[in-house]
Amino acid sequence: MDKLKDYLNDPWGKSSSHKTYKNSFLHLTPSPEVTTGEILLASLYRNVGFADSKAGEAVWVLGTPFKKQLATGKRPDNAQSEVAFDTKLWNTVVNCVIATPNLSGQSRQRGSQIAPLVPDATLYSMSARLTGHPWNPGKLVARMIALGSDDYDTALAIWQKLFYKLSVTSEEDDVWARMLQSEFESWRVKKISEAWQLPSEFPQDEGIFPGPLNVDFPAKRFVEDLHVVLDLKQDLTRRQWVSMLESLCRIGTAAHVTWCCHANNKCCELIEEALSLGKIRSEDEVSEELSTGKGFWSLGQLTAKPIKEAARHYIEGRGALNLLMYMLEDAGFDMSQVSLGTTVEIAETLDYLAKHRDKFDFKLYLNNFNQIIESDPKIAECKKGSSKNVLEFLEHVARQRITSEAGLEGYDQGYYMEKRGNHKSSPRVVGLGPLSTLLMVHCAASRVTGPCTVQNLCQQLAGYGISAEMALGKGESLNKRLRDMSIAIDSPDAEGGMVITSPLAKAGKEGN
Repeated sequence: MDKLKDYLNDPWGKSSSHKTYKNSFLHLTPSPEVTTGEILLASLYRNVGFADSKAGEAVWVLGTPFKKQLATGKRPDNAQSEVAFDTKLWNTVVNCVIATPNLSGQSRQRGSQIAPLVPDATLYSMSARLTGHPWNPGKLVARMIALGSDDYDTALAIWQKLFYKLSVTSEEDDVWARMLQSEFESWRVKKISEAWQLPSEFPQDEGIFPGPLNVDFPAKRFVEDLHVVLDLKQDLTRRQWVSMLESLCRIGTAAHVTWCCHANNKCCELIEEALSLGKIRSEDEVSEELSTGKGFWSLGQLTAKPIKEAARHYIEGRGALNLLMYMLEDAGFDMSQVSLGTTVEIAETLDYLAKHRDKFDFKLYLNNFNQIIESDPKIAECKKGSSKNVLEFLEHVARQRITSEAGLEGYDQGYYMEKRGNHKSSPRVVGLGPLSTLLMVHCAASRVTGPCTVQNLCQQLAGYGISAEMALGKGESLNKRLRDMSIAIDSPDAEGGMVITSPLAKAGKEGN
């Protein structure tokens, strides 16, 4: 079987990726599609605690019967509620009180969407699609935890900590959350009666763990901040804490996908230089090239162009890397010497390829690359396939959700992209919401001993690829927001040393 020929005939198929690429940290899996923060968080619940049950991303399997049971007012098997909610009142709670508001332009087919406040609320709604086989956003979070952890055991410990914090307990949750979860449980059908269970395994094979990656990338920052947010639970109401976790997942996944796009493009360039010019790189140089670096965004920057650029970098980088792997194999290179698993292995691969580059027909590679790009121009233009899905994911997951319901315009506070103006056609720019500002300040403050300054906040945002230095000057939006929220408390010098303080840290100290 001619693997190279098969790849050239179907370069964008699901099974077309070379095993060397699939086994690398560059592989963006699962392939992201459109989602919102609440759908992302609901999927995380399902992956953490409902993975071994019949529950899954096809939420309508349970959601349709649940909706009918609510309408008739009959619990499955005539179960009794410890809360003793009247069934009509419960119907109102589910469909109005804890329902998420409809978004502007949202399809009416979606019906009521239940906010992911407690575990059982995620069993009946909040999937990426209404039919078919929706993608699994929770697995993307698991992938980030795997890459940001040193090993399998560390990742499993984080996954289990997530379970304990997402669970509703009398020690850390308010009365409202406990009432909701108890009432939801009385509506469970028999097959999911004991569904919420502590995960005994991490949902990623041990083989995908690269070990400590000598790269500055968002998954590493996300894992560090995840511990900070999980530890906040005891000091906040359930809704406040869930909103914090959702906001962190939104910026974490958006930054991770953007970084993957960047890393695919950069790694492709490194291999091309080794094969065409004989240029080799040290491990530190490889790490610098693949790291987040100065970032991908700037506060106040228009988002449309960089999002499309990231999606194009991803599809071109992925296509080129897989083509390179198949052509190297076809040319008789020792594939045991070719690996994309770690920065050390990439540096060694570049050295090996540079020494044997005479065996590689680089001109043929360029012709083949043009062939796969031209095989379906819509994919290269991000109008179809995985490139379009990546573009739509980045456009939706971090932006402010504009609701169509009066009085709920400020429902979404944890965004990282906002409209520049009130008109429907106003462009979107990078900008933090009130809750995401508070979250980033608290995570920044958790890293320092002593006063936290705006420089620490800039470093915090840089971990997710956001450059903030130019947006903290006098009169700038972030500066104004910090002062309006009483987070900026002092300016002890004239060199941008404004001190910031986290109200959440103060609450934590008082709670202890």
